Amino acid sequence: MTAHATDSQRRYSVEPCLRIFLIGIWLVIGLTTISQVQAATTYYVNAGSGNDNNDGTSLAKAWRTITKANSVVRPGDTVFIYSGRYREAIAPERSGTAQMRISYRAAPGETVVIESAEYLLKLRGKSYITIEGMTFQDPIRGWGEIQDGDYNELMDNKFIGNGQSPGTAYAGLYIFDHSSYNRIINNEFQNWGQVQTEWGDAITLSWYADYNLIEGNQFINAGHALLDISTSYNVVRYNYFENAWQKGIDLVWRVGPPWAPSENFVARRNVIEYNVFNRCRIAANRVKGGTAIQISAARTIFRRNLLIENEGGGITLNGWLPDAPKAYGSRIYHNTVAANGFADDPKTCGVFVTQWGFTDINISNTVLKNNIFYRNAGERLQLLINLYPPTNYDAQYFRSFLIAGNCTTRASIMDIRSLDGEQSFLYYQDHYPQFVRANLDADPQFANPAAGDYRLMSGSPCVDAALPLTYTTSAGSGQIVSVADASYFSDGYNLAPGDQVKVGANPAVRVIRVDYTNNTLTLAQSIHWMSGDSIYGGEFNGSGPDIGAFEAGGAPRSTLTSEPFIPVSYSR
Repeated sequence: MTAHATDSQRRYSVEPCLRIFLIGIWLVIGLTTISQVQAATTYYVNAGSGNDNNDGTSLAKAWRTITKANSVVRPGDTVFIYSGRYREAIAPERSGTAQMRISYRAAPGETVVIESAEYLLKLRGKSYITIEGMTFQDPIRGWGEIQDGDYNELMDNKFIGNGQSPGTAYAGLYIFDHSSYNRIINNEFQNWGQVQTEWGDAITLSWYADYNLIEGNQFINAGHALLDISTSYNVVRYNYFENAWQKGIDLVWRVGPPWAPSENFVARRNVIEYNVFNRCRIAANRVKGGTAIQISAARTIFRRNLLIENEGGGITLNGWLPDAPKAYGSRIYHNTVAANGFADDPKTCGVFVTQWGFTDINISNTVLKNNIFYRNAGERLQLLINLYPPTNYDAQYFRSFLIAGNCTTRASIMDIRSLDGEQSFLYYQDHYPQFVRANLDADPQFANPAAGDYRLMSGSPCVDAALPLTYTTSAGSGQIVSVADASYFSDGYNLAPGDQVKVGANPAVRVIRVDYTNNTLTLAQSIHWMSGDSIYGGEFNGSGPDIGAFEAGGAPRSTLTSEPFIPVSYSR
């Protein structure tokens, strides 16, 4: 008789083998991880005393060139660079990993200048690279390129041009070709392009470079725009923009532009928040530019920004043919727009909306809510909507617009050319309550606008006067809340913290997901709510949020900070 093993015997005979096999796998994984950690090396570069024949592993054995470091570094390695002028590029031959980044850093207390190469920074097909604490100046072509690269970080650097260099690339820093989740944090960008020819952007995001973070930077002067975006789902926050040569931000959905006639560069759902736009000037030809921001893109969130003393006006919301036809769905709320433009040019008012006579432009579903418009275009004209021919833009068309909860002074007017022209805000809300309502006609009582302090005084009529952003559409409990309009909100796109929202009487809670299709917010905590509950953007002092960019009684103004997600100063 042949003996047969029982199922139980088979199980017990197999399990020791399986355990031994799994232990072996775990040991291999563990040893591999340990070897990777042990492989991380710190290298040193010193232009004054280094030698590329050294091993680079100590200051006494430093390399002389960054080029040598580029050829050697591997995931987990750090390169400390010492004072000197380096005429070469940071261009690593390998990428880092999520757990083991490659880092290039100026050594503590050292002044590192990288200059006079074609590009000073080349991350082409490279990811997980950190570059920190250096000065990049006077390149032959451009400060740098991030092409098809993800999760790179540029932090605490200076990028300097001279505003006169012929033959330079249009973009000082060019982020393109599907580059995503890059972080540009706490840098300075100065004087890119050419003044007289309106040539050049300090930073350009294009060719499907979605999901990038631009935070805490200072931008001073570029021939065209300080920041040019024709991509989607980017977050631009806590930056300072000042451009004596042209405009601040150019945000455009490009369809078949002249340089790429077969492409569709979608720009939608970008978040522009907590920035300062100050003293942007009309270009040298005295025709173009000077606006703080041009929005020619879809479903932009533009909130909590301060726009002051920009010659070409505060916000230009427009579209044109043939290549910028999609400028719809923006949510422009809780901004302070003051002292922009000229009395003799109505286009330089607080907000200028136009499609330049092209009837195929989609500029519908635009919301202006809870903003302060103060002394723009010579104090009178705060808002100009010039959509033409007039027969195409009657009161029925404007039902997709909402102008509500804004504060303007008593002498202020708005001008909707296709309706009743120049009239007060109160006139329009009396005659067109379907899209103009609950605006406040009063002096906002800023603390000290002459000194750049646009916080509200405690007695301001704007205090506690803001309207809800939206409402709940049904009663319920849990983490998923149905709302009338989710377009006001962002979950941060894995780049920044999601919004905090205050639903009804509940404390403010974090948004972790926004479903724009179904108009739902997924919250970090469960809450209870009633149908029709008001939804505000986070906690506030008093009985309600304040109109404008600032909450009265908030924290004192701070200076520019190196810490992510902390507000910067709104005056300089």
